[in-house]
Amino acid sequence: NKPVATKIISTFFQAVTPRTAGFNSLPIGEMRDSTLFFIIILMFIGASPSSTGGGIKTTTFTTILATV
Repeated sequence: NKPVATKIISTFFQAVTPRTAGFNSLPIGEMRDSTLFFIIILMFIGASPSSTGGGIKTTTFTTILATV
């Protein structure tokens, strides 16, 4: 029911904020299990070095992928 531009912005916002501020633009209870799993993976990977995001840093995650 929303315009495509609004959907794209909401998707980007929802992908970024679990790793930083934790805000929600969509009700979490209405998300599918696969979407919640993807958000958990994003939260585990965390943010870039020198940032305040939680989880492992993106450089650490990339190093792990490179060695596997």
